[in-house]
Amino acid sequence: MSELQISSLTIASSQTTLVRDVTFQISPSSSHGLIGESGSGKSITARAILGLLPPSLNATGSITLNGLELLGSSESERVQRQGLSIAYIPQDPLASLDPTMRIGRHFHTRRNDQSQRAVRELLDAVELSDHESILRSYPHQLSGGQRQRILIALALTRSPELIIADEPTSALDAGLQGPIMRLITSLARQRGSSLLLISHDIALVAAFTSELSIVYRGSLCETGATVDLLQHQYHPYSADLIGRARSFYQPSALSPSPRTVIEADEAEPYSSSHERSEAVLLRHGCPYSRVCRSSDSQCESVLPPLTARGPSSFRCFHPSSSIESKETRDERR
Repeated sequence: MSELQISSLTIASSQTTLVRDVTFQISPSSSHGLIGESGSGKSITARAILGLLPPSLNATGSITLNGLELLGSSESERVQRQGLSIAYIPQDPLASLDPTMRIGRHFHTRRNDQSQRAVRELLDAVELSDHESILRSYPHQLSGGQRQRILIALALTRSPELIIADEPTSALDAGLQGPIMRLITSLARQRGSSLLLISHDIALVAAFTSELSIVYRGSLCETGATVDLLQHQYHPYSADLIGRARSFYQPSALSPSPRTVIEADEAEPYSSSHERSEAVLLRHGCPYSRVCRSSDSQCESVLPPLTARGPSSFRCFHPSSSIESKETRDERR
């Protein structure tokens, strides 16, 4: 049983801050969704967990897995951690597999019955029954769904404590997304692994995670149990994001509709040309203050502290029922 704890994680280059003071935890054997629009810091947070940040970026704060500090670990510790404790499922199966290698070689198997049997058991686990044909194939000879199942099998080769799935269905046809996510969550649950699911897709996260963190422009907006956040949001970005997706899933059943994917990018009420000052927004105040209808001078100058309320935690000076438009506040005055 593994617990990942991220505390006050900040990732910056010499010119700008990309992730600022992010804090959340992944409970043992749980599935945790990390959702936000493109450029919100989701994937770079995953790279920090894996110890794969480029030299040009500096990370501060703390990332622990079962009490072991991961941030700033040595190369040898990183290799061992990725092999034994943390597995990664990338979003593009074709780009993630070596096109010059047959699938069998990707498993780095020794030529003995025990290792061959283990590989076949993994193929069975990801519902690929034609072992010999699959192992002899090159990546381009397989379908997108088959390649993604191979990546899942590779992630499970050493029984990881934590699986990070970074947009694992974005390159797949809509009809394959549900089955692949059911496979990932089922295998993680069977093996007692925790799962961090990074996604744009609100309906997908709603259906397949028990915990949820919402990020906007490198800052954590809100974190808590998925079912609670779907029913009540304290941060205005969370409310806007989930409100726009309500017609496409049933919050009580957490069941995504096969008709449409509503992405976090669509929750932004202003044009993209309005949103190009990431460095300024991340240095001063709440990143959402420029577009939030409830923002005031405090929001624009001070990053709200992480506040716990019930099972959720959020960063907002005007949470929940206090969220109202500036026009309404002006009328009251």
